[in-house]
Amino acid sequence: MSQAALAASMRDEGWKWSQPTVAAVEKGERGLKLAEAESLVGILGLEQIEDLIERPASAVMSAALGKMNRAADELLDASLAFYDAQFALASALDELHGRGELAETPDDGGEFAKWLRADPATHVTAVAAPFIPLRPEVVSAVTGAGPWTRYLSAGPYGERSQSVNLD
Repeated sequence: MSQAALAASMRDEGWKWSQPTVAAVEKGERGLKLAEAESLVGILGLEQIEDLIERPASAVMSAALGKMNRAADELLDASLAFYDAQFALASALDELHGRGELAETPDDGGEFAKWLRADPATHVTAVAAPFIPLRPEVVSAVTGAGPWTRYLSAGPYGERSQSVNLD
């Protein structure tokens, strides 16, 4: 879109913009009001105001790594809670067994035995695989999938998603 066309579209939205105003905004010589930015998002067919900003590579990486680190911390916390729950279950079963109120034993292979042998990593993968179809053929069809996304698809979720029926 030309600067003149953008200025005309902004005038249609009620803003007193001219071609020099567009040039000044593009160069960073003129600030942009939030309401103006909202109008620009609509005019340019963008989804959100953040799409107007080209962030430096360091900011993009910092945000992505921060999100990854927070997710890893949450996953660790969830794994610890899983292990705590397993120990609480084992302790409760021992107590009931000691009081003679539980006939089942670990050798019976029932529900209790299943949970006491459960691995949180297996559950995370089982839950995530159907929702993150990372099969290489799916990833290669994604517009803009680069070498890092293809690398991800060759990892654990990609391998496990091979066995998930996506239909």
